[in-house]
Amino acid sequence: MMYRISCEHRDSVPDRYQGGDKPLAYLLTTVRAVVDAGLTWIATDGNAATATSDFTTDLQAMPRIVD
Repeated sequence: MMYRISCEHRDSVPDRYQGGDKPLAYLLTTVRAVVDAGLTWIATDGNAATATSDFTTDLQAMPRIVD
């Protein structure tokens, strides 16, 4: 997603996010921190908007889902 935003900004694609990727903030955590905080989480092996992506909330499936 960040690559697409950057490329669309570089290529001046109309009606898209025009700020480029510089003003965006990157937030980072771990699944363990989310689980320990009692929050809901989900992982996917690809673009969440595509029908071919798999989703999981099972920690045991993480090695299969995420590289």
